[in-house]
Amino acid sequence: MTLLIDSILKTRAFFPEGFVYESLLVTDRFFLIANVRAISFGEEYAFQWRCPCTQKAQRSVCKLPSDLKLFKLAEGFHEPFEVKLPKCGSTVGLRLLRISDEKAIDTYRQQMMDRATEPLLGDPGYLFKMARRIATIDGAEVGLEKKLALVTDLLSVDSIKMQKEYEDNESGLSLNIEVKCRNCGQEREITLPFSAEFFRPESPDGGSETAVSAKHFE
Repeated sequence: MTLLIDSILKTRAFFPEGFVYESLLVTDRFFLIANVRAISFGEEYAFQWRCPCTQKAQRSVCKLPSDLKLFKLAEGFHEPFEVKLPKCGSTVGLRLLRISDEKAIDTYRQQMMDRATEPLLGDPGYLFKMARRIATIDGAEVGLEKKLALVTDLLSVDSIKMQKEYEDNESGLSLNIEVKCRNCGQEREITLPFSAEFFRPESPDGGSETAVSAKHFE
């Protein structure tokens, strides 16, 4: 899905002269594609989800992007933003992840999986992702090796602090949405699921409309 989104935005979205697409914030990419879909097909997006009370899937509809909460960067926001880690005592300067970071993380994750001689526990790209967020350590720019060494040795309290501060400074559309079960009547918050219908929504007559393509933006 990510490759399709990148393909659409690279060819049909207009960015300032000299702007490199890979420099786009990961969260801004989804914000853009949600708006592109709304322009192409309208805001309504139908999706299926399951309540713990039953194995039967339910169908719900939300409006993109208006039903999702939008988080904006704080006034005066700048990078790196500093975070004092309570246990190790270091101060890290963090930066928001770009598409280029996401690609580097995916490549690293795949390399770790290819090299593994036995099944890996957890996400092999997790620490690398944390390291890519770091711009400085105690005010100094450092290489990736030192960043990885820092995050590898962090205690839980420091990792949690770093993650929380990152999330508090992040912008974009929240993927958390409330749904109500038609079986038990309970309201639940879920992560918005994505399917082929995001790009090929069903039409009122039961068929499906043409997938998002170049003609929608000409």
